[in-house]
Amino acid sequence: MSDIQNYLNAFLYIVVRTNILQQFGWTLAISMILGALFLDKFKVLLW
Repeated sequence: MSDIQNYLNAFLYIVVRTNILQQFGWTLAISMILGALFLDKFKVLLW
């Protein structure tokens, strides 16, 4: 029984860690896309 519980705990830990990494990746990608758009608008204003 303890082996199954250890396996479940490890599985949950991995799932939580990957979810956090995915959320961080999404926020990073969205911020990069928004930054690129704002930079393009800023360049248009400068030129």
